[in-house]
Amino acid sequence: MALGLGACSVLRAGPDPDRYFQHLDSVYGDAFAVAPGDVFSDSMTIIEITDGPMTITSVELIGSQGNATVLGYRLFKNHPINLPSSFPGFPATTEEDGVGAPDAIGATLAGPGPQDPTPDGRARTGDYTLVIGYRALDAGKYSRTGIRLTVESHGRSFSVVLHSFLELCVGDNVEPVLSDSLGQAGERTFECEPTKAASP
Repeated sequence: MALGLGACSVLRAGPDPDRYFQHLDSVYGDAFAVAPGDVFSDSMTIIEITDGPMTITSVELIGSQGNATVLGYRLFKNHPINLPSSFPGFPATTEEDGVGAPDAIGATLAGPGPQDPTPDGRARTGDYTLVIGYRALDAGKYSRTGIRLTVESHGRSFSVVLHSFLELCVGDNVEPVLSDSLGQAGERTFECEPTKAASP
């Protein structure tokens, strides 16, 4: 079971690297259940570059804690098919999941090309998708509250925080359920509860 709040955050990087990126105010992300040992990818379209180039120098997962370990980061530009918010495996092995995407750290982000968006409605030529690979550990819970990207542009370094959460319930027959309590800055939180039997 997966619960998603919002699909993506758009960041617009202009020619002045000191100008703070503009992005959606809403918090977005996913909550879903995985079995211990599962390898999976969490993906999000995060950037619309309006002026480049800029290079990602680090990716930091904010509030990353619990029963999963990070396997790596991939960055993929102009995917012809909208990636699902999560999918099995890492790195991708199918065309639909972005096979061949390079490591995000060290990747250079260029500006938009001549077709933005493409005539058939595919991703714009300035859009990028960040894919994070995870391996679930023992039964329990994993949480992430955000992502900080640090980039270099025109000889300057700066960073931006993506308000992208991830809540995992690791185990058999468990699912995330939206909690009545609020987290930091009023963010919604999830609890891992036994899967409810389907109604006859």
